[in-house]
Amino acid sequence: MNIWLVNHYAGLPATVPATRSYDIGKQLVKLGHNVTIFACSFNHYTFAEEQLKSGQLVKIEESEGVRFIWVKGLKYKTNNWRRMLNMLAFSLLTFFAGLRLSPKPDIIIGTTVHPFAPISAFFVSWFRQARFWLDITDIWPQSLIDLEHLRANSILAKLFTALENFSLRRAQVVASVLPNIVEYIQDKGLGKKPAIWIPNGIDSVRMASIKEASYPDNPDFTAMFAGGFAPAHALDVILEAALYIQNKGYKNIRFVLVGDGQEMETVKSYIKEHSLKNIKLPGFVPKQSLYSILSEADAFLVTGRNLPVYGYGISFNKISDYLLVGRPVVFAVNSPYNPVSEAGAGISVPGEDPEALAEAIIQLSKMPARDRQEIGKRAQAFAIKNLDYSIIARRIEEYF
Repeated sequence: MNIWLVNHYAGLPATVPATRSYDIGKQLVKLGHNVTIFACSFNHYTFAEEQLKSGQLVKIEESEGVRFIWVKGLKYKTNNWRRMLNMLAFSLLTFFAGLRLSPKPDIIIGTTVHPFAPISAFFVSWFRQARFWLDITDIWPQSLIDLEHLRANSILAKLFTALENFSLRRAQVVASVLPNIVEYIQDKGLGKKPAIWIPNGIDSVRMASIKEASYPDNPDFTAMFAGGFAPAHALDVILEAALYIQNKGYKNIRFVLVGDGQEMETVKSYIKEHSLKNIKLPGFVPKQSLYSILSEADAFLVTGRNLPVYGYGISFNKISDYLLVGRPVVFAVNSPYNPVSEAGAGISVPGEDPEALAEAIIQLSKMPARDRQEIGKRAQAFAIKNLDYSIIARRIEEYF
């Protein structure tokens, strides 16, 4: 089977933290399929052109059997009209590249977010007479509306809704990181549409870079967050929890916030304003270096806004990585899907409650290291059994 994936933000472990398309692609190649990924040459995480030379529009390269088609992306720094042009340019160039590329695809999978990439994937599938799948990693525009980045009755919201509905109706299969994707499709009036849950998973090969937790008991305790510094991840809740812990006099607890994004300056301002001494900001870390950084943690943090759209579940990239590294996790998101609870991998508290988050961290810091180790073992075992991309790829293959 010749499979094409159109994912604007796909990338390699050396350059990006989110490698779902690539990791799935590698496993599908092992199952005997040919996989091509159309991805943007402009790195969304570093805001830099990293793949193409001046004057190039497209470049082809291969990594572990997966063929990448790097498509030119326009530069941008924030969520403004330049980013919109970046999305449109990628989608248009992908369409033209897809019309000419050989060999002919059997399945084309268009991945959101954003909604233009699946539209491009659909029209390529129509011209090339291939099957079209829709892969939903975030629900636009509803997520933007819930975050108050977009008015529900705005022209842009109506456009995004129309594009999403167009893709949903024409998709022969709908895949998603959202556990309750079937419910979402039913709410859209498309209940008979085949749907498959494809969570953000793990590549067990990367376990080689994971270090064991330090034992015997170490009085110092590191609570770590890794991910995009974006409004949806409620970093202010972590900052307020850090302030609470500092004010309580816990000098042995420190926070490490790994990543970068639009909220970075806000985070730095809060740290400075409140004279926080217990927070470290290592910055952006690509996937291939991530696990060695995560191994320095004693516990991990999952935080998020209380958004209605999370009623369909969440599948943050960071959760699968946290579980594989094997440390307790504090889950602070109001969502019907809670893998931390399911795995017995930590403590769950209400979302957007800094004091509850802080008290859970304090509780873990006082727990004997041997008990934390047992929780970490359960987390890792759950990830290997349920989230390995080799297992997920075989589940996807059943729909081919």
